Amino acid sequence: MEHKFIQGATGHPVLILLHGTGGSMNDLIPAAEHLDSQASVLTIQGDVLENGMRRFFKRFPDASFDWDDLEVRGANLVSFIKNASHMYQFDLKDVVLVGYSNGANIAINLLLRDPRIFLRAILFHPMYPTDDIDRQDLTNVSIFASLGVKDPIVTVAQSEQVIKLFENQEAQVTPYWTTGHQLSYSEVEHARQWLKNS
Repeated sequence: MEHKFIQGATGHPVLILLHGTGGSMNDLIPAAEHLDSQASVLTIQGDVLENGMRRFFKRFPDASFDWDDLEVRGANLVSFIKNASHMYQFDLKDVVLVGYSNGANIAINLLLRDPRIFLRAILFHPMYPTDDIDRQDLTNVSIFASLGVKDPIVTVAQSEQVIKLFENQEAQVTPYWTTGHQLSYSEVEHARQWLKNS
């Protein structure tokens, strides 16, 4: 997968950056620098093209998720991150998934895949419209989620569904409600404070 690795300081997290639809692997680097200027960064570019826009998994024409494709690409992304941890010599326990929109959605898939691999995540404006998941014990998983009360893409009900999805499996969820779907300074700042204390 197309990616970029930026080596940070020892003792700081490794931020895995997953951009939104139509974005690139460079989009979240400024946010990562604000979250922790000394963190290592592995930023990944989505390899699905939808009308010329990059994503991490396919959608159907009505914009609903192609769940089969998401499962395949989620598994591939886990394998890629594991291989990257050997290539760049970082410990998976230091990883924090940082996803925006479509990137946050595939980050959810990674979190649900095996809670022993990924323990922390920052999800900016996620959506995961299904209850058809295998229940797991996510007691050791901590999540910061920013959600929009007037988000034109993700409804309040869909945002609350994400919170419940994790809380019902005993994950520790810190929700932060903002306005729309755009990534704002305030939510990145609140995520920074969460990360500092996590």
